Amino acid sequence: MIKLSHMTKTYGAITALDDLSLEVRNGECLVLIGPSGCGKSTLLKTINRLVEPDAGEITIHQKPIHDYAPEVLRRQIGYCIQGVGLFPHLSVSDNIAVVPRLLKWDEPKIQARIDELLTLTGLPLSYKTKRPHQLSGGEAQRVGVCRALAADPEVLLMDEPFGAVDPMTREQIQLAFRELQRRLKKTVLFVTHDLEEAILLGDRIALMHRGKILELSTPESLGQSTPNETVNQFIGADYALRILRRSTLEDLKLTAVQPQTEDRRLESTSSLKEALAVLLESGNQRVITVIDHQAYRVDVGDIMAHLQAVRYG
Repeated sequence: MIKLSHMTKTYGAITALDDLSLEVRNGECLVLIGPSGCGKSTLLKTINRLVEPDAGEITIHQKPIHDYAPEVLRRQIGYCIQGVGLFPHLSVSDNIAVVPRLLKWDEPKIQARIDELLTLTGLPLSYKTKRPHQLSGGEAQRVGVCRALAADPEVLLMDEPFGAVDPMTREQIQLAFRELQRRLKKTVLFVTHDLEEAILLGDRIALMHRGKILELSTPESLGQSTPNETVNQFIGADYALRILRRSTLEDLKLTAVQPQTEDRRLESTSSLKEALAVLLESGNQRVITVIDHQAYRVDVGDIMAHLQAVRYG
């Protein structure tokens, strides 16, 4: 879908991209992660020509992006950034409608698309007339996602889009975006400095350092392909536990039980990281979850068996 070949970009003595090549597959969310200044945002911005590389080529569906005028290219690519960047003088509805109107969609189609996107992102239709200053940070970020998706682009570029909201709101938006991506299957290139966000959202993760990609793999396999001190330092010794956030109790092979009154209960959609924390903090031998009206036992052994299978199996 998106292919970057031998990309190089320098700013004086600083090399932001160093002969970097990368392919993003159709329908996947590929997350770019790495320390500040490693080239993540620069790489993203070369795709919609906000930054012009010194060397290299980018193609989308095997067509070079320089075959498009920059403004035409950008209207075909959804772009979502930290801080949202909503137009303060426009309503929520008009903010979402910006690109469809530039593309000369008819107004009934635009309004139907606005309603569809607000519903998909969990915002009430009554918000259409609100202005950005009337929204919470999380609500504004959801509107930003709506605007990026408004013209139904195949490609979505996201540059630390959830970084400016509080941790609780951020987790809610991450989970909402993950569910949205599972339904829409856009081709997403997502920049973050948050390792747990990369684990939760990415089909694959590209770990960057000094303009290069040190490793490209699934979240479950990151850090295992080749020994690399920089990779190991970045992901940390507790990485195996971090990937428990990617799975839920529904992913386990569980044993049906008759629940006891004293059993602690968790929703089946709870992450394995949350379940493990509850088990360790409470000192309980097990927690109970209910799936299709049947109670199931979850203990530390169940979680560790799952981790062994996805990380090392």
